[in-house]
Amino acid sequence: MTSDLLNGLGIAASAVYVAIGLIFMSAGAQKVLHWQEFRGVVAAYRLLPASGAGVVATIIAPLEIFLGVASILHLGMPLTSFAASAMLTLFAAAMAINIARGRTAIDCGCFQTALRQELEWRLVIRNMACALIVLGASAIPVALDSMSALLAFPAGGALFCLYLALNGVWALDASGRLALGRT
Repeated sequence: MTSDLLNGLGIAASAVYVAIGLIFMSAGAQKVLHWQEFRGVVAAYRLLPASGAGVVATIIAPLEIFLGVASILHLGMPLTSFAASAMLTLFAAAMAINIARGRTAIDCGCFQTALRQELEWRLVIRNMACALIVLGASAIPVALDSMSALLAFPAGGALFCLYLALNGVWALDASGRLALGRT
């Protein structure tokens, strides 16, 4: 591979790290700010004993913030990207189990939009796609100089904004379907 191609791939991987870091940091911060609601969401999934929901909720939010910061700063790579991918996969699995059980009237617990998002398959697919993208980025060597960082950070911010916009559209679509009695 040429040097320019490797540099371009490194910038793209870095943009992915920034985007996933922003996703994790914002989700974790919202979970901390809405602690009681988040604890209730974890309990509503009914995948843990009642006493375990509070413990798991207590672990998830700070872990998301930590992984978000580490991802943005490229700390502990590729272990950080593996951990982020594993968390996204676990979240997708928890959603898929509840959807398969017919329990879709649960908030996803993503805390990425001001709108409530009930469980649906496209959220599972979204999480799995993000997990695979982060894993793919971990296979690319990243050596950021200041110019590359100037490109990667705004690109990652743009990916994050795209992610938020997609979540907002999906939440509005789902609430509109519920309001109109269509599923």
